[in-house]
Amino acid sequence: MNRFVSTFALSALMMPLAWGGAETASAEAAFTLPQPALTAPVPRPAGAGINLKVLPWAGFHSAVSYTFDDSSPSQIENWPKIKAEHVRSTFYIVPNGSGQSGYETTFKDIVAEGNELGNHTWHHCKAAQLGGADPAGCPGGFSVDAELDKTTDYIKSLGQSDVWTMAYPFGDTGYTDAVKPRFLLARGVFPGLVGASDNTDPYVLPMVGYPGDPNPPGGEDVSVFNADLDRAEAQGKWLIFLLHTLLPTSSNWGLGENVAAVTGSMEHAKSRGMWIDSVVNIGSYWIGERLVEHAAKTESGGVTTWSWTLPPHFPGGRVVRVTVNGGTLSQAGKALAWDPHGYYEVSLDAGSLTWKK
Repeated sequence: MNRFVSTFALSALMMPLAWGGAETASAEAAFTLPQPALTAPVPRPAGAGINLKVLPWAGFHSAVSYTFDDSSPSQIENWPKIKAEHVRSTFYIVPNGSGQSGYETTFKDIVAEGNELGNHTWHHCKAAQLGGADPAGCPGGFSVDAELDKTTDYIKSLGQSDVWTMAYPFGDTGYTDAVKPRFLLARGVFPGLVGASDNTDPYVLPMVGYPGDPNPPGGEDVSVFNADLDRAEAQGKWLIFLLHTLLPTSSNWGLGENVAAVTGSMEHAKSRGMWIDSVVNIGSYWIGERLVEHAAKTESGGVTTWSWTLPPHFPGGRVVRVTVNGGTLSQAGKALAWDPHGYYEVSLDAGSLTWKK
């Protein structure tokens, strides 16, 4: 049996969600790019020529993001166990459910811990149900724009400075035209992995998901998660897990997975040396890598300059890690420092990079 959950399976198992709103704010933790393990210091290159290369996945061999959809009671109940793993994840929330006990407190804490809150729309409806087309299926008769914008405003009220990514309810890409002007990335529900330099559509990122409870009871064994982590690591790719209900819980919304299997897989990913982070953090590096690799290049008087333009909704303060054969790399007239892990860090905000002998 195929272990992946299809769009149609998700649509059949998940029902539109409905509750009521909230406000206030806290501060999100500042982003820092993690360091891969250092076995021995790498000397600064002193060769000839340029040969500029961007290190995939920030110098890690592969990457993984854990995404949790629907902001269910089970995620609130099991947040302390996820929090104890100290890995940054992405929670795609449906703020119409903010009347749940502990909702605002939990998701403010999730932001403060450096995790990402992503947009999953206000009512979790299919796009065709909106605007009064199906009042019974989508309470409130919101437009597509309102579903997205109201959710973004709510997320910002919890202390996150912006909203960069979204996940389609039921995997419904009927939202895509409205999503592209508003977000940097969007996750779908079709199975797959993302390669460092492949042509994956950033507005339909693939995922890995499972049928969950009650097949088998309590969800998949941790070995199932670990096998997919090992597959991503072997291929040097980015795996995005899609999770819904976390077990045990007082309110099972379906597709349940035991939180012990989830946290156990996080431990396995750490043991493999994978980059574990949110969709926006890994995704912005993935985009930044391609921007620098395909940057406009000019050469004059022994100086080479690359220039690029960041796309809308790109988060500030991001870098990519690069190597050259030798010479000096600089930005804004300042030479970049060599990191003994084996790279230079290039600011993407700067929009250009210069090399000379």
